[in-house]
Amino acid sequence: MDQKFIIEKDAEQSKKEKVVWRANFRNKQEAEEWLEEYKRASRTDWIVKDEPRHLQKLVFHKYWLCQLNAKNKIEGSKRDKKCPVRLDIKIKQVKRDTIKNDRKYLERDVPLAAVITFTGTHSHPTDTCFETLGYLRISEETKLKFFKYFEEGLTPGAAYRINDLMLRVQPNGGEIRANAALHPPLRTVQYLFDKWRASEYGGAWGSDPFPKLREKIQNYESNGTLIHIDDADSDCWAVLIVTPIMKRAHELQSAGEIIFTDTTSNVEFTQSNFTVMLTATNGGGIPIAILIHSAQTTECYAKAYKLLKNHFPKCFGGKSGPGIFMTDHSTAEKGALAEVWEEALQYLCHFHVGQSEWRWLREAKHKVPQADQSKLMGILKRIMYAEGTEDLEGALSDLEECGQENYIKHVKDDLLIKKEEWVKMFRHDVINRGHNTNNLAEATIRILKDIVLTRTKAFNVTAMVEFIANVWEPYFESRLLRYAYGRETAPLHHFEDLSSRMPPDAVKRVKHIEGSLYHVPSGNKATPDLFYEVESSVGWCSCPVGRCGAMCKHQALIAEKFGGAFPNLPPINCVSRYQLGKLALGEQCPPFSFFVAVNEEIPQEFRDIQSMFTVANVEIEIVNQEMEITDQSHELEMNNVNGSMIETNNDQEMEIDCLPVGSNDVDLEPVKEDVIAAVRHLMNLGEKGSSDMDSFKRSLQRLAQRCWKAKTPNQATTAIISLSTRANCTSKKSKRINVQPTALARRRPGVSRGHGRVQTGRPPTSQPVAKRSKKAPHKLSQSVARNKGHPKGHGH
Repeated sequence: MDQKFIIEKDAEQSKKEKVVWRANFRNKQEAEEWLEEYKRASRTDWIVKDEPRHLQKLVFHKYWLCQLNAKNKIEGSKRDKKCPVRLDIKIKQVKRDTIKNDRKYLERDVPLAAVITFTGTHSHPTDTCFETLGYLRISEETKLKFFKYFEEGLTPGAAYRINDLMLRVQPNGGEIRANAALHPPLRTVQYLFDKWRASEYGGAWGSDPFPKLREKIQNYESNGTLIHIDDADSDCWAVLIVTPIMKRAHELQSAGEIIFTDTTSNVEFTQSNFTVMLTATNGGGIPIAILIHSAQTTECYAKAYKLLKNHFPKCFGGKSGPGIFMTDHSTAEKGALAEVWEEALQYLCHFHVGQSEWRWLREAKHKVPQADQSKLMGILKRIMYAEGTEDLEGALSDLEECGQENYIKHVKDDLLIKKEEWVKMFRHDVINRGHNTNNLAEATIRILKDIVLTRTKAFNVTAMVEFIANVWEPYFESRLLRYAYGRETAPLHHFEDLSSRMPPDAVKRVKHIEGSLYHVPSGNKATPDLFYEVESSVGWCSCPVGRCGAMCKHQALIAEKFGGAFPNLPPINCVSRYQLGKLALGEQCPPFSFFVAVNEEIPQEFRDIQSMFTVANVEIEIVNQEMEITDQSHELEMNNVNGSMIETNNDQEMEIDCLPVGSNDVDLEPVKEDVIAAVRHLMNLGEKGSSDMDSFKRSLQRLAQRCWKAKTPNQATTAIISLSTRANCTSKKSKRINVQPTALARRRPGVSRGHGRVQTGRPPTSQPVAKRSKKAPHKLSQSVARNKGHPKGHGH
């Protein structure tokens, strides 16, 4: 028991079936605190019998019964042990009238005003694991522990296992885990989880989650997440969520060009609908807003979109609306978009058009012969990808001659009346950056289901908002930083592939017209005299690929050889990496110099001399701390750095040396002599140990050629650093003997590609290698070619 409580037995009042103790409790709080300690020490639990309201000369009075008493029990149940033990705690007032009748305990320096009375004897043992310890109620301390587990994202099962492991390592852990007060059963943990979830997120299955969500809005706003609710109509409500990254994405130029939108449902128990709106960046699709609404009707969509328009009227790159909305064929969604942003174009996703038409052809009720289905799908594909009027008319002519009147009527009545939304020729000269499908939105929905929710439904709308703020936002921050830090190589490979498609001499024929406008040869041997216009500031080319703003080989040539803004350029230079860093981190983003690669040429618009001097000062301070340079030498170093401006390739660049230029404070002669002696020592050892002198001679010649290639001080420094890093004669990268790559390539399927020993003989029969059938590819063109139904993706 805690030492702050003084407990003393009152022998005069105690009898055979009655034990009386006196204690120094002063109020109800101390009495209940002592009772919790007594429960833990005696391994018993108690239920309240009565608490008198009208007290005379008492501060507190309360009765308890043993938890295995018949009170509140079904007769004959497992917990009905009819235990007669009763606990009575009363606290007397300490004043003259009470002291005169109880001087022995109340006249002390620390009055023992509390009277603790136990009556009766337990009808059951108190130290067995099943019917005593297993029936104990969970303690308040254990409840708080489990609530903390739930706040950290643990499920009831995971929290139960963690608690079991924590108790296991304690002294006498095996016996402690039988105590339900400290280690409750899984059913109790599930009850605690339901109780915690209701207090954190409100109710589900028809209950109103918005009061609890409104309680959390201020906390979300303090972390930068903005939430707006419109629940005036209980049958048609909407919630708008804008996180910090989404807020910064509102300022992107791409947000004013094209917006991708898609809706999914069945991601939380109340069956609300989740709509995401994204913009395309050089780091992938980034949401500008998330909308949760009650139904997929035009009214609910419009209410959700109006929330965004009213609270963020300029969220499309500073514009009141985007140029294009890319959607699937949802009539309600398209109608709401047209109502809220009537000036924006609406494009249909090519994949969804093709998929829906193939399913239409495959349905038996339409009576299209199976032999004609692939042919009709080919005609539709020609209509969809028609580059001009002639191509379109030719495809329509073939459609008229196909002989399938039912399909001809369907195409005319359902598709051609809105051909501007899905036929490619109507998308020419409209900036959509080459996006003809809604794949970015589809991929984002997959991220929501697989990564954010881990294929598990959220509890309700409030829980969904919690997932968006605490899981969704960090995921997109991490993904953007992968591109900003150069850890994704796909953009660079794509750019190199585009630039490699131009002939080597094409750059000589490029004509700079004015400003950011260039004339670039086609690069096609069939049309050597054809030139295309490239506008670098817009990211546009007059060729078939680049006329919609997509990156093409002509723009790649200009970007590589002449530079330029190019908003559609992949993140392959310091400017685009810095912009992605700012999008991910906002004000916490490192300075621009952090994203500049070694020997990378900085674009002219970012050559701010003052910011470059700031970088120089930081580097010089580090060098000073390491070499303990005096204040006088520090001033000399600053003067040398300030004067280290050199001209390279007709552009002004600054080179910052790590050591003071021209400083004589560092004596390098002993180091030079040591290096020369070490090289001679290395050559002598190699000459003695080499069995092939010709090979050794060639190795020395290659080393000499590499050293003579250095023409500038920077190249010499780079060569020295490279040699000193690689020439580590004592390092051991692995304890295993390496295997030749060709030997690894020849190994049969199922054998490790590592450097470990490969077991010989036949595979053990106890561990047979499973032969898995290859599932059908989720590719519409292959389904059409095989004349088979198109498979559905998991979870879509």
